[in-house]
Amino acid sequence: MTIYSALLYIIKQVLLFYHVLEMKLEVIMRTTAWAPPLTWGPWIGLENHVGSYAYTVSFDTISQAPSSFDVEIQYATNGGYRTVTTMGPGSYQIRGNDGAGQDRIRFKSHSIGQSIELTY
Repeated sequence: MTIYSALLYIIKQVLLFYHVLEMKLEVIMRTTAWAPPLTWGPWIGLENHVGSYAYTVSFDTISQAPSSFDVEIQYATNGGYRTVTTMGPGSYQIRGNDGAGQDRIRFKSHSIGQSIELTY
């Protein structure tokens, strides 16, 4: 092996290493939560993060008698936790969460209690 071919081999390995570092591995988390009727259910932990980390959380009923429900999301910003409220089924993009902590979510059914599947 000549010096030239050895050097070329090393350069290719370095480029391959940097390419692998740039690839992003996306893991989809899935869990269920309880949406009791007319009152908030327990908090469900979402992502733990330090610094900016944007992601989308989706929520849909998996109950036999589906109905609409309220969704409350808290996420960590550099000024403390921010709370947003939306309605489901649907999704919400969490961004601007540039603090450190664990984001969380909870649900409240508009009629009978129901099971909610969430992915993030």
